[in-house]
Amino acid sequence: SRMFKGYLRMRKLLLHSSVFFVRIDLLVRHMKGMKNIMKLKNVLIVVKDIERARKFYHDLFGLELILDNGGNMILTEGLVLQDEKYWTSFLGKEIIKENNSSELYFEEADIESFVDKLESYYPEVRYVNRLMTHSWGQRVVRFYDPDGNLIEVGTPM
Repeated sequence: SRMFKGYLRMRKLLLHSSVFFVRIDLLVRHMKGMKNIMKLKNVLIVVKDIERARKFYHDLFGLELILDNGGNMILTEGLVLQDEKYWTSFLGKEIIKENNSSELYFEEADIESFVDKLESYYPEVRYVNRLMTHSWGQRVVRFYDPDGNLIEVGTPM
């Protein structure tokens, strides 16, 4: 009787384990069926002076140059700088500065030190809002890069 109860417990455990492994197997098969999952690789911003922009993003955020294609620079963290003259020729349209339709978002735990560095390196920076605290407690600062691209730096949430 005791041996039989042990057998039943073992059978129940194996049955549950089998169901678990079958579910994992189905999940793996499903994921293998998803052959081409598209991934966001980069974010491109248009700049008037690509060397000035590279320096700006290096000075403030520590982004390093990965590849310079002459008029197009890929930086670490997936940021791409595109020279305005190439971009306007691709699109056949003018660039609208400070259009406020998107922003680059960075996180920084020591935001006071970041703001000090921003004001020290780039005292002419144009703010959207100086350092402020949202109702949920996050501290943020918003400003434009030299080419009018909106940037937000906030404390981690």
